[in-house]
Amino acid sequence: MLPSLAASAALLVAVAEGALAASFLISNQKFKVTAERIEVTGAIQYGAFDKRYDGKIVPVTVAGAAHSTSYGVCQSTVQHIPLIGKVTVRVTAKRVTTHDSYSDVIQAHQGTVTTKNSRTGIAAGVATKGPGVRPGDNVAPTSAAQESDSSVVTDSRSIVVATSARVTQTSGSSTRIYKGVNECF
Repeated sequence: MLPSLAASAALLVAVAEGALAASFLISNQKFKVTAERIEVTGAIQYGAFDKRYDGKIVPVTVAGAAHSTSYGVCQSTVQHIPLIGKVTVRVTAKRVTTHDSYSDVIQAHQGTVTTKNSRTGIAAGVATKGPGVRPGDNVAPTSAAQESDSSVVTDSRSIVVATSARVTQTSGSSTRIYKGVNECF
């Protein structure tokens, strides 16, 4: 369950200066995020729609965590800079810890996922095990959701378009910029 929680690791760049607003227009950028291991307490996952700055609607899976710790994290994004070409911004960290975090995921793959006390098909508006539906999300309270008391994910790879968190703490982090494409996967 909640395989896209790996995307919570994307908080390294998106919220390094503090939490993002709960409701915001997303950019046209995608972030590739990997984690060797993710431990979550209080998780929720549900479908929603994000609106890009250019007006396009993007369907996403929102993965929320009351508390998460990710190990062996890598996050990358590629941008095109006129006269220079493609440039990759790549952030790595030994550990990322978040509280009340949300990641808007468009693709996810995991090695293994282990959950405890999970429920699938619960109405998103009455889920109680995670941080709840993020205020401002475009989701009906009767939409299906998944929740669990805890989950552990290994060998995770995700593509995310946005993240937010009340608190983010990183340790052993490094940021590098590469000319050309040098993504996490």
